[in-house]
Amino acid sequence: MPRPDTRGDQPPINPGASPLSLAAKPRWDTSALAWAALAYVSLFSTRIGFVFVHRGLVQGGIAALGQLQLLQPFVELALAGGLLGEPVSPAMVAVTLGVVGCVAGARRFAGKTGSALASAPRSS
Repeated sequence: MPRPDTRGDQPPINPGASPLSLAAKPRWDTSALAWAALAYVSLFSTRIGFVFVHRGLVQGGIAALGQLQLLQPFVELALAGGLLGEPVSPAMVAVTLGVVGCVAGARRFAGKTGSALASAPRSS
């Protein structure tokens, strides 16, 4: 039975598209600066940045920093509105405050559950 996200008669990825897209010449001129920017973002975001992310996870704890990462949309929304002048609707602020509330509640609940589990006797 085919998976619900793909049709049964076609693979989810067209294996012939990749070689054709690599062989096709783009219709626009790409400057050396653009290629350098792409290489910089690719290298630092996907390779070197992970070194610092994983080191931070080790130092701060995966559970604590994983929940704090949920606050990233709040910071991004503030930066987009403040630095870039992007329009920020009341609905965006409401959803962001909802996420902040969920993170705060999860951190509070995790602290209570963690201490209760730590004091519970373990069976062997």
